[in-house]
Amino acid sequence: MGPKGSGKSSFICNLLANDTQRKPTISHQLEPCTQNIEHFCMTVSDELLREHVILQGLVGRRIVLLDTPGFDDGSVGDFEILRRVAHWVAASYSQDVQVAAFLYIYPIYPGRFTRSEGKNLQMFSKLCGPSLMPRVMLATSNWHRQSRLEPGQDLPARENELKTKFWEKILKAGASIDRLDNCRAGELSAHALLVKMLERMADTERDCDGSILSLQFQLLEKRRKSFGRLGNRRLKERIDALLKERNYMGDTDSLKTKALNLIREELHGDGRPSWTERLKPIFQ
Repeated sequence: MGPKGSGKSSFICNLLANDTQRKPTISHQLEPCTQNIEHFCMTVSDELLREHVILQGLVGRRIVLLDTPGFDDGSVGDFEILRRVAHWVAASYSQDVQVAAFLYIYPIYPGRFTRSEGKNLQMFSKLCGPSLMPRVMLATSNWHRQSRLEPGQDLPARENELKTKFWEKILKAGASIDRLDNCRAGELSAHALLVKMLERMADTERDCDGSILSLQFQLLEKRRKSFGRLGNRRLKERIDALLKERNYMGDTDSLKTKALNLIREELHGDGRPSWTERLKPIFQ
């Protein structure tokens, strides 16, 4: 995720094999190409497995790369982007797709951190929640533009300002920061950044179910609080029962199954408020 023109689609293209038939379309014009959420699949290469022992647990597993429209691109609302991501995460987990990481790419050049970008990052943080924050990677792109700067301007100084001011809170919560170049190999390449995210995922693999379950319960709890006096009483009672069971029993397999079933009903139910309306309390 990230602002338009930050290099999200380029990052995915640099990860996919050269002979991959389906790749994201990269825009070299003012108008962005990515209008909808799209996913692209890859496998961990034998070369990466040989070079990084910690990734051995990923043998035979595929990686699903989710490309999203850029924030502030004008064609898709920022809240709508987050709504679609939350929808995708909640629905896909029932198909054994686990969230390994959230990658937020920000262009260090021109590097003007606007009020809108601050609001988007705040909503992004709420989407991830505290339990998933160690899986968040903040990557700065466009480092090759250093030569375009005027005298006295400095990209590392901008990076430091992000760390100590705009991103300080999310970094203290457990997120990581790194640099990204638009290339397939090298210290700042897409593959190098992917390895770092996979290593963090491998370190916290045992916490994955609990983290995603926490996101699902965040959706359910916010949904419960959004009920008025004439709200869906039966659904409220079911959510209350799940929350009470979680307090007493913890995150058991039985509880995970019940939460998944309720999430699926909420996603595909008829005659209920729209998914957008149900998610709004999470980002308020």
